[in-house]
Amino acid sequence: MNIREKDLYPTIRNTGPFAKKQFYYEIPIGDWATSRKRIDLVILKNQKLISIEVKISNWKKALQQAYANLYVFDYSYVALWYKTIPNVDTDIFKTLGIGILEVNGSCQEIVKAKKSKLVIPRCKNYAKNKCKSKEGIQN
Repeated sequence: MNIREKDLYPTIRNTGPFAKKQFYYEIPIGDWATSRKRIDLVILKNQKLISIEVKISNWKKALQQAYANLYVFDYSYVALWYKTIPNVDTDIFKTLGIGILEVNGSCQEIVKAKKSKLVIPRCKNYAKNKCKSKEGIQN
């Protein structure tokens, strides 16, 4: 069976710590000509922004993306296919304050994200406005 990142979205959306929250998909975080960066899943909850980068196997790339998200989002998570979890160095995630979600039929929080101290307000407002304008596909 060939699993794709988007195959994990419904499980993340419907089970686990963010079940039934309002999700936005593929939210851009910049409008400059060279920016193609989009966040896989975003939750806007009580004026707090939560990002979730979804990966099947490349947890190091997901970690890099999630770290960059700390400048925009209040909380940053990586959602990984369960078969990848044994290979992950969870101490790095804990040190950086990035959460880990394990996805396997259900979604569970392996490492809880810490509130980012790196958020740049204008960047956060840009992402929040993209959610509010419903530019991202939402459930």
